[in-house]
Amino acid sequence: MRKTLAGLVAARDAARFVGRVVELIRLEGLLTHDAPVNVVLLHGPGGVGKSALMRELSRRAAARGATPVEVEARGLAPLAEELDRALAPAMTARRPLVLLDSWERLAALDGHLRRHLLPRLPADALVVIASRHAPGRSWFSAGWDHVVLDLPLSPLGADDADALLAVHGVTDAGRRAAAVAWARGSPLALVLVADPSVAIPAGPNADAPPAVVDALLRRLLDSQPEGDGRAVLAVAALARVTTPALLAEVLPDVDAARCFAWLCEHPSAEPLGDGVTLHDLVGRTLRADLRGREPELERDLRRRLVDALYARGAVDGLLRLTLDLQHLVQDPAIRWGFAWDPSGKLRIDARRLGDADAIAARSGRAARVWLADARRWFDEAPERVTVIRDEDDVIAGYGIAATPANAPAFAAEDPVIGPRLRHAARKVPGGAAVVFRQAVDLTHGTGANVTSLLGLAGILGSGLANPAAAYLPIVRGDAAAEAFSAACGARPIDELVVERAGVRVECHNLDYGPGGLLAFQHAAVYRELGLPPPATLPTLEEVRQALRQLDTPALLGRGPLAPATGTLDERAAAVRARIEQAVDDEFGESVEDRQLRATLVRAYLDPAASPEQAAAELDLSRAAYLRLLRAAVARVAAHIATERRLKGD
Repeated sequence: MRKTLAGLVAARDAARFVGRVVELIRLEGLLTHDAPVNVVLLHGPGGVGKSALMRELSRRAAARGATPVEVEARGLAPLAEELDRALAPAMTARRPLVLLDSWERLAALDGHLRRHLLPRLPADALVVIASRHAPGRSWFSAGWDHVVLDLPLSPLGADDADALLAVHGVTDAGRRAAAVAWARGSPLALVLVADPSVAIPAGPNADAPPAVVDALLRRLLDSQPEGDGRAVLAVAALARVTTPALLAEVLPDVDAARCFAWLCEHPSAEPLGDGVTLHDLVGRTLRADLRGREPELERDLRRRLVDALYARGAVDGLLRLTLDLQHLVQDPAIRWGFAWDPSGKLRIDARRLGDADAIAARSGRAARVWLADARRWFDEAPERVTVIRDEDDVIAGYGIAATPANAPAFAAEDPVIGPRLRHAARKVPGGAAVVFRQAVDLTHGTGANVTSLLGLAGILGSGLANPAAAYLPIVRGDAAAEAFSAACGARPIDELVVERAGVRVECHNLDYGPGGLLAFQHAAVYRELGLPPPATLPTLEEVRQALRQLDTPALLGRGPLAPATGTLDERAAAVRARIEQAVDDEFGESVEDRQLRATLVRAYLDPAASPEQAAAELDLSRAAYLRLLRAAVARVAAHIATERRLKGD
């Protein structure tokens, strides 16, 4: 038989296919007359290997006597008759295997496919639909849930990634290891860096070479968008979560609602919280592209983002925004001890029964001594224990943290954390400090983000609105821990050193300074951008405090809203004038605004004798009065923060 070019391409493609053993076993098991399901919804981000898996399934199905009917949605117009024509051969085929690839392009035809095409296929047909998006709820209603399998496709494991590089001719083990670390399981990224002329990025967060960036952008984004679309994608690549409000703040000249709707439909966008995020590989690629080709735009957008997020966090007291702020910090020394895990391979979890024994089984002698001292926390204060688990539910690390306010009573007797808690109670205003007893990485320096997640968990689980300080356990001789402390400006406290089983653990005090953790993160991004330190914005609580002190100049003039110069009375008068101006500027003539202004006036500017009297005068219940007062104070705080940010004072 004469060999053809198509046959040669197919043979080479088959020879270079590796991995996906579990998925193939599952899919091949459906190539039978009595299969439990007939429709497989295969989904995953761009570049994860959906098309390669479908081609391998097609080859195996053909060898078993099935008839593959392959349809590439990118080649079809979004018309029902086009889809009808493409699937027509499957209607009369023997044991058809229908492979619909890139279905996100034709998702609008979901209903037509379910109602008019799939029901007409032979009963022994198997349909595999590949999309970058997870399936909608309609696929699991009206009886379809009995014949449909939802099959998400994850990144390749390290062994399969290494094997893929090997079959693409990468013989050097060191080069393969570096490529595996950078690509994070993306078959597309692995194939691109398998080219011997391409320099392997150094580390999982390193920038890719320009040739790889160009290829990834073409494949993952289908094209490089122009105009507003490119700016919107740039913001989405830099931000942890992109919302319409954030787009409006960072890109004031675009139609934020329209651009957010466009972003939501983008093949690389994935829902997250109240917004969307870009697939990790796309985000990393776009960030590298920005830094390489438009560094000034990247710097400007990062500054706008950190300003907008900090202003919102300072005013609303949203500690969860620490995640978004930290996402903009690029210093790897800082990210080692405080950052999210974008790969999703690790998760923060609560202590479970038996965890301490499982940790002991994976620990060396010294680590078991430290764990023995901490057993009481696992048994009597599990809410103060954080456990990091991997995808297989294996414990990757653990940590213990408390504050002077939420520490259990027995913590005072603890020789490790007890002295630290007492120091924090004495030295930190309001005791607003997160005190870490220990943070242990059981992966032994494999590059996993265990310590960063433990730091994050300690902060978010502290119950503090905006921590003023942290007490860090730094093991003497641990280069990464010492670099983290130095990068943050932490200071060792000699009297808080503890030594057990030959391991010396110092306690470093990290004072976040005026404005607490949120302001510290804001300033860290400014330092990376080479900008002067930013102004610290007033928090919601600081504005509320100033309102309460309007008639007490001795306190008002010393508060955080007061200017740095002038007599005490002059500084107090300046604060009062600023608040009154904010009230005048912020509230308009709508019914709601007039009610908010009146509530604020009778509470603080011209106070009634009591909240009950103020509520009665305004014809409000006490609950409604307090609700309106909270809203009014937040509006004033936001106005003052915005004013100060724009003026830079």
